[in-house]
Amino acid sequence: MPDEMLLKEFGVLRQPGAEAALEYAAARGSVQAELEAVMAERGARSAYYPEHLSAMMQDNLANHFRYMDSVFQLYDVRSFVETVTWVFATYMGRGVRAEYWKAMLPECLDILRRRLTLTSFAEIAPFYEALLRNVDRFALARERFDFGAGAFLPKDEAHEA
Repeated sequence: MPDEMLLKEFGVLRQPGAEAALEYAAARGSVQAELEAVMAERGARSAYYPEHLSAMMQDNLANHFRYMDSVFQLYDVRSFVETVTWVFATYMGRGVRAEYWKAMLPECLDILRRRLTLTSFAEIAPFYEALLRNVDRFALARERFDFGAGAFLPKDEAHEA
């Protein structure tokens, strides 16, 4: 079962309107390219993930923007929380640190602020802000994700597994 606090936090978010979703979809390629450049400029990849994961992390950004595009068209809180927790479990299991998202998400917000209209940004930003506020909670929740079952372990089983 997903973390109840995460469900509560993300349960207050509302699916962006059609215009905001379309604007995000149209901008996602250029936002991704700019974000890749900004993250590469930081030059601190080793602080976030092992160097051998560089190509995977570029794929991660592409997947991130495709996924968020789909979320903005059809938002389901439980699916969103489970998917993001799975992402944390998968990537952190390979050596990506929570600091990666703590660095990436604010940069993404800055780029979206510049690329989207104020109205669209106001509808999209709450998702990114909530993700950023909950990086540590997702990092903890991933410990209860059972890849074999494709689901969460009950809290009491998570420590026995």
